[in-house]
Amino acid sequence: MFPPGGGNPNKPISLDDALNTYGGSFLFAPLAPNFTDTATANTFAWAVQAWLADGGTFFGRYFVWLPRAANPPVFGSPTYAPNASNGFAFSFSQQSAGWTLQSSFNSLVGLNMWLSIAAGVYISVQNDTLQFYGPQAPGIGYNSPQALQLTVPSNLAVIPLAGPSAGCVVLGGGLTVASQLGGFLIGMQYAFGQASSASDVVQQFQVLDVTNTPSLDYVAAFDPIDPLCTGPASNPAAGIYRTIIAAAPGTAALASLFRTVNNDPVALTPRSTASLATGPSPQDGGFIFQPVGPLQIGANLLPVQANVYMTPAGDYLTGAAGTNGTVVLIPGLAGTENFALDPVGAASADALRFVGVCPAYTPQFPLPPSDIANPTTGKAQPTLPVTNPPTYITSWAQVVPGQGSTPTYSAQPQGNALYGPGGAFSGNSKTVAGALRPTTSIGAVDFPIVAWAGASGAIPVAGWGEYESKVLSATRRNALQSLARAQAKAAKTLRAASLAALNATADATVGATITPNGTTPQGLLAQLDQSSGHSNYEAVILAQSDDLGTPTSQMSFQNVDAVLQGLFQTNQLFAVITNPAHLGQFANVVDIAGWKMEANVGAKSASSNVSNVMIMKFCEGTLSDLVDKPSAWTDPDDFSNPDPSIGVAVLSQALRQYIDIAMKAAQGGNTLYSNFADIVTNPEWRGILVLGADISPTDLPPQLAGLAAGINFTNFRAHHFGVSVSPVSYDGQTLKIPGSSSLFGLVDYQLPAFAQSVAGGAPPSLPLALPSSGAYDFTVLQLQSLFENSALVDFRSHVQVTTNVLFGSKVTASFFNATRQAANSVVLTGYYQSEGGQGTYLFESDVPTVMVTDSNVLRSVLVSKVVFNTLTNNDKGTPPSILSRILITGSFNFAVLMSQADTAFDLMSYGMAADAPPATASGGLAFSNLHIDMSSPVASPNVTTYTIVEDNLAFDLANSLLREGSVVSGLTLQPQAFLVSAAGTTPAARGYLPVVLDEGAPPQTAVTQVWYGVSCLINMGGPGALASAAGFNSTLLMAWSPQTLQSATSYAAFAGLQLPGASPGASAFSLQGVVNLKVDTISLSLGPVAGGGPDAFTLRLSDISLSFLGIAKLPSGSSIDLFVFGSPDGKGALGWYGALVQDQGQSAAVSGGAST
Repeated sequence: MFPPGGGNPNKPISLDDALNTYGGSFLFAPLAPNFTDTATANTFAWAVQAWLADGGTFFGRYFVWLPRAANPPVFGSPTYAPNASNGFAFSFSQQSAGWTLQSSFNSLVGLNMWLSIAAGVYISVQNDTLQFYGPQAPGIGYNSPQALQLTVPSNLAVIPLAGPSAGCVVLGGGLTVASQLGGFLIGMQYAFGQASSASDVVQQFQVLDVTNTPSLDYVAAFDPIDPLCTGPASNPAAGIYRTIIAAAPGTAALASLFRTVNNDPVALTPRSTASLATGPSPQDGGFIFQPVGPLQIGANLLPVQANVYMTPAGDYLTGAAGTNGTVVLIPGLAGTENFALDPVGAASADALRFVGVCPAYTPQFPLPPSDIANPTTGKAQPTLPVTNPPTYITSWAQVVPGQGSTPTYSAQPQGNALYGPGGAFSGNSKTVAGALRPTTSIGAVDFPIVAWAGASGAIPVAGWGEYESKVLSATRRNALQSLARAQAKAAKTLRAASLAALNATADATVGATITPNGTTPQGLLAQLDQSSGHSNYEAVILAQSDDLGTPTSQMSFQNVDAVLQGLFQTNQLFAVITNPAHLGQFANVVDIAGWKMEANVGAKSASSNVSNVMIMKFCEGTLSDLVDKPSAWTDPDDFSNPDPSIGVAVLSQALRQYIDIAMKAAQGGNTLYSNFADIVTNPEWRGILVLGADISPTDLPPQLAGLAAGINFTNFRAHHFGVSVSPVSYDGQTLKIPGSSSLFGLVDYQLPAFAQSVAGGAPPSLPLALPSSGAYDFTVLQLQSLFENSALVDFRSHVQVTTNVLFGSKVTASFFNATRQAANSVVLTGYYQSEGGQGTYLFESDVPTVMVTDSNVLRSVLVSKVVFNTLTNNDKGTPPSILSRILITGSFNFAVLMSQADTAFDLMSYGMAADAPPATASGGLAFSNLHIDMSSPVASPNVTTYTIVEDNLAFDLANSLLREGSVVSGLTLQPQAFLVSAAGTTPAARGYLPVVLDEGAPPQTAVTQVWYGVSCLINMGGPGALASAAGFNSTLLMAWSPQTLQSATSYAAFAGLQLPGASPGASAFSLQGVVNLKVDTISLSLGPVAGGGPDAFTLRLSDISLSFLGIAKLPSGSSIDLFVFGSPDGKGALGWYGALVQDQGQSAAVSGGAST
């Protein structure tokens, strides 16, 4: 009180004395004065009096409210807006009827509502309150929008000088809400900025169902300097609102637009102890005023220059039509997020407490994408941040437990709620699982809540889900999770202690089969512990693999901690997981059609920024959009390894690039990425996706294990794998997945050189110039596998087999269609076939490739077919190894050996004509079963040992190219076997007598290295009755060594003969043990044929002697020569003749014959 003239009674002043005795004026300030000395107090008082006098409005005594919350208080311009002082002050004087207002008091709540006390209203004292009354109605009242009828039937108002409403104008009356609000809001309001526009979008939510014209009696408080309850004397957290229309005690329930999970309307019954004498009590249920527009709220900006709306504040009890039991209220859009409250009328009734002046503005929505240049975009920013001063504000809510009550909150991923044997359901419990409701008890925490049934159209209906999930639900979830985590952690600790006391263990074995008691519609199975009265997650099965009857494997989280449990108690869940710290015991492997893929969360890759990233999406919006917006990510601080300075901006942009590359591939026609593109752009898709998943050498299907030798595992991974839906069976007691979850994935491995080659238009079978230093090499060029619905639906693969050495000779070049290739290689194409549920992989090439060798005997090898097989993925050796085999089918293209006279002596017989370039070979001596065996340690498969196996070849004479005039053609030989001999091994050691290349022979080089040979059968007829008519067959060897190169002028080639019945390498053989024959020399010559025609080969066995019953050399004094030659008519028969040679050199007799 200011006494007139600065007088000071220096004693306590009663309110009656203040008004009636001392003639002072009354000042109200938001903070109590704290003057340090008399001079400061006097200066302040004089400033107030001078300002009032200068205004020309106030004379005598006055009431003044000081808007500025300074301490000590200050007064003066710009405290009041020009010509607005009557909104903060009025004068009064003594009249015949008593103290009377000399000036009207019109104080704004907002531009559309104000409190009015007319001049002439009387003032008196009643106990500790100042009363305003009469002389006639309506001297005191509200001016309000047409939607509201606020009456003050008593025409009475008071100003208490003590209690929460001290200094406020308190009045009572009735409030009626029109059935047509005409744009006036009674509810909540939120707003957001737009990147594309300077204007804000304002979304309003009516909270009352006005169809039945709700009304209530009220007790209101009005503070002229705090109409929006943003001043220092208001304390929304304590339920103290300086300006509030509180319900009068006993007010009936108000129909609201909130809904239960069954879509029943929720009735709100305000709880109040308000009285006209003292004003509203803290937490009395009612309505406060908040600005409609973006108002910078502050004392210096009073009066409020904006329209206002009403929003609920204080405590309300809940009820729902048709039920006397628990009210399960939905705070947003999804029924899987709800609160369970004891209803009005119950002794333990829970209250829904509305808390005003809460944040209601999102700086940008849709949420901005991350940008490394703008660090804040990479951090998980609150979507409804607290600003100072605030702009848009509204009411949030809090749940207040009733006496002995434990209200609960339940949130589950949207579209992925839990069902189980213990769930509520009134139908056939043997076939249909009831709904479960994992819960956590609620503590004192504020969260946004709106009635979507009362939503305006500022946000299109199609956008409601995204705004709810990214802003309201996300904020609500973050607020409640702090409580939920603490409770879950305490419960899990208690359970672990109980198990330990029972000699059990709280730790599951990774990979151990989980027995679930809850499932979601999409097949996520959970093992819940409900022993604490609430539902705590022990384990969660993400996916199940059951490939062709093999033991079931489960991808699962076990020993779920409180932080991880929080994810599964999130209605709008979008988690990007790169930090495994809270994944418990993670069984991280899935098996899709025999391919194992590993979600090694936290493991990094040298070749990609996206490695083993797990994304869980059970929310509105597309995955492609959500990766851009870290503010929409669930618990990134716990799961996404944020950088202290830029948050997850790098990860967000890496994911953006990863997805864009895949999307571009799909748009370009690459069908391998079509399913992925559909998933990341489908707002309805819900599931789990792992990007850049590891695949180890042992993760390949057994049939493909051998490919590990040619894969660079630094770059080998699954582009993605995931799970969408898992079928679940239920027999009334047990939940299980019969078979596999609906898994999908893609392995996309290509050597960059291969991808570039194919992109340039080259066929995938074109060999590439790859680094290769050994005789043999094996490289996987492409391995792409697309999986959908747990099946392999597209398989593409090419592997390159390089042979730099063939049959001991260096391969100097390879050709296809006479065109030189970039490498001495053949590219095999991979195929996959599935029949009867069994899958088979095949790798082969039938592209004819000519390998030119550095040998003047073996000019080239035509490789006509190559097949690759894995023999075993583990030979159980020490160390265990992968064994594979490359099978080669082809033809020898042998040279026509030339004499020094440049005449042909065609010993090797098979292949192209002498003048045909070796690169054009189209045939020769056809063979199969040449194989290169590969052995790779399982632990390090790129360390490969190659072993070529050449001594088991089989010949295909029907498809061989035999030259005319050759030894084989001339002597009607039949190739039988292929020989391989190490260096130093003589033909005699292999059972062959040397054959001298005689007349017309090419120059020869002595063989000192490894040599190869073709053994041919010679049918020389029958030896007579002594041999029981057996065929008199010999074997002719045609052999060569790779030691003479293409440039050599002589040949490392030779021939040998194995006689019938003789010991290996022996020159004598026996006929029935009675007659023995011995040969001195054997020669092969090419000479003219009597009567003309081409030269022909003759095989001569010289100086043959016979012994009979041990009598040596019959006939005595002579020898026999035997000549074998081909048929001149080319009929395939052999002819022979023998000559008896006397010692004097005269032929004693000549006889001849033919083989049959």
